[in-house]
Amino acid sequence: MKKFKFWYLASPLVLSALSTTLISAKIDFESEDDKDEKYVLYDYIKLTGKQDVVITHKNFISGGIVSKGKMYWFNNDKGYSILDSEIKRIVEVNPNKSWEQKYANKILKYNQIGKIEIIKSSTRDKTISGDRKRTDWEKIKDIEKYKNFKYSDYLNVKNAIKDNFGKYQINQMKNGLVYADKEVPYSWWFKSSDFKNFGLNSRNNSYNEDDDEKFHYYKQFKPYYKEKYLQKSNGGICGYVAVTMLLLYNEYFKGAGYFDEYEKEFILKSKYFLHINENNLAYYISNFVSPELNSNFLKYLYQKTWFANGTGEWWNYKYISESILYNKWKKSQINYSYWGNNGVIGRPWDIINEYNIPTTLAGLYSEYSSKEKGGHAIVAYGVYNDGRFLCNFGWDDEYNQVIVKCSRGYRWDSNFAINHKWGKNLIKYFNYNDKLYTGIEIDNILKEKEFIK
Repeated sequence: MKKFKFWYLASPLVLSALSTTLISAKIDFESEDDKDEKYVLYDYIKLTGKQDVVITHKNFISGGIVSKGKMYWFNNDKGYSILDSEIKRIVEVNPNKSWEQKYANKILKYNQIGKIEIIKSSTRDKTISGDRKRTDWEKIKDIEKYKNFKYSDYLNVKNAIKDNFGKYQINQMKNGLVYADKEVPYSWWFKSSDFKNFGLNSRNNSYNEDDDEKFHYYKQFKPYYKEKYLQKSNGGICGYVAVTMLLLYNEYFKGAGYFDEYEKEFILKSKYFLHINENNLAYYISNFVSPELNSNFLKYLYQKTWFANGTGEWWNYKYISESILYNKWKKSQINYSYWGNNGVIGRPWDIINEYNIPTTLAGLYSEYSSKEKGGHAIVAYGVYNDGRFLCNFGWDDEYNQVIVKCSRGYRWDSNFAINHKWGKNLIKYFNYNDKLYTGIEIDNILKEKEFIK
């Protein structure tokens, strides 16, 4: 009897000890690779609220924004995160990009490049390495954050109930839209817009060497820059796309007048409306609610300045934005002021945080599967508490909600923002149920219908 009683009393203790041992085993990372994976999953859950996320495969990458890193792909090969393996920084996250087999070889070739040569605007005929230099402070901050990461941190966000999302700083997506900690008003327009809405980022929309002899397109319009064209070559269109987004944002939501009567003809109002599907909200807003932009507008804008080697200085964006208001500029009637900074001087976070204004960012922002391999101009419309930005890359609908770390350290890293001062009454460009509305009116409708937060 005593022996039986002993085991009856001791069994829970034994089971408890065994349980403790098992739990202890679970909270230890199996390896550095395992910790990397959990760190990436932990971050992705906090950015999206997708607690069912799993890693399907990964690629090793080098060059561009990281000298050595890993690219993790998620559920059903949709969405990725890029981890800098050296400083343990997650430099880019894209929940909407779909991986396809045709990209595999391109990623492998990209991995073999070693270094990338990028045109630097201050020395246009010289090249510099694409390797990213970082300050000691940046290295310490990222590595310490990684070192302090525990398995329990991952489990907390993985298993958190909705009521505790705030406690663990989890930003839940809604109807396919990503939400940063702080965003500019009407940010849904950036989240849903693609090349149909702001122009195609294509060399076809920049200078063509045969144009002078064949089409004379660039002789139709008077150049803005000192009565002459600044440069001419084939390329550098991404800065024009970024500035066009800022101009359209102000024209749609702040006050009309950025586009004159001729330029407004490039804006194409939606001809018909299709019932919005909440499961693919961005697609329906882009295709059936928001106006489109004739990509010839980029040619029209490009010919006035020709920053063809890329918009490497913030004042390049200034000239682009002012060129659209050439006549008003001569009459001192420009309806905005602007901020611009190069390199590490500027604080683009403050532009969004304190002034609620979107900003261009130029630097090492790369797409690893098929497009740009180096310098690129994008638009940031949201910012996170850890300093990352929510951006539109100016490409297709898989790149209008990308989370990136700000490129810092090179002289051609820059940002430019338009500060709206005054404007005319807003024009009804947006379509809902085959009726046109202003940008502010359609914002109210989307909120009333609970399509957006």
